[in-house]
Amino acid sequence: MNHNKVYDQVNEKIIDLLEKGVNPWRKPWKSGKIEIAKNMISKKPYRGFNFFITNNQGYNSPLWGTFNQIKSKGGTVKKGEKGTIIVFWKTFNVKEKQENGTEKDKTIPFLKTYYVFNYEQCESLSLNEEESIELLEHNPIESCEKIKSNFPIGMPQIRHNQGRAFYNPSLDFISLPEKGLYENAEEYYHTLFHECIHATGHKSRLNRDTLTSFNFFGDPVYSQEELVAEMGASYLSAFSGIDNVTVENSAAYLSGWLAALRKDNKLLLKAASQAQKSVDYLLNIKFEEEEV
Repeated sequence: MNHNKVYDQVNEKIIDLLEKGVNPWRKPWKSGKIEIAKNMISKKPYRGFNFFITNNQGYNSPLWGTFNQIKSKGGTVKKGEKGTIIVFWKTFNVKEKQENGTEKDKTIPFLKTYYVFNYEQCESLSLNEEESIELLEHNPIESCEKIKSNFPIGMPQIRHNQGRAFYNPSLDFISLPEKGLYENAEEYYHTLFHECIHATGHKSRLNRDTLTSFNFFGDPVYSQEELVAEMGASYLSAFSGIDNVTVENSAAYLSGWLAALRKDNKLLLKAASQAQKSVDYLLNIKFEEEEV
């Protein structure tokens, strides 16, 4: 297999699709029918701090409840699961003495905290069926599993208990939605490859500056890292023979970089070089240092 030829072919496909225009990228896995986190009893959406803390925990289900609320629905919290803290402002009235000797009612606010658990952290809960998410059945793709099984020793743990796809560089683990949440198995493996390319940039592996030095999601350095990860995932998809299913979504994902690619012809070359180096690392191929 001529690896360099595959890299070139994938680059040409992506650029061709970008030039033609593609539909806006969408995440290739399913979420619940109601994505905003809410209380499982009152069905009221969380607001303020509670909105951000619950919606960013990475669960597929939007339903949350306290230990007692879960118990009231016949459920239990799974052993070892940790609650997520939420806050509510309560008030109580007091009499405040005035300088003239009279008393005036005064309302004093105080912060009350609770711990809530997501539906996925529970067992035996009796809730409405429409809130559940149907998992599709996908058979493993042998070529993708072979690539995965031959990854170098020391690659991070892959966790499937969250509804988001991401790589956590500080804790060095990969989170993926369950395979059954994807419309097809090819997109699951492509997403896995994307996050594995991110993981190659860890300081203990390739120590890639676009992964180790970005300050916040969305900054220019992080955007370059995303470009590297998606190109690398496209290469791995091509090696495993699933690129005919995933390449259009990849091009759509990369469409935001089209203007930047046109403006800076070195950007694509540098990203492609870093992506190729990451893929070579995962495939245990010796590579030579290059400067772009």
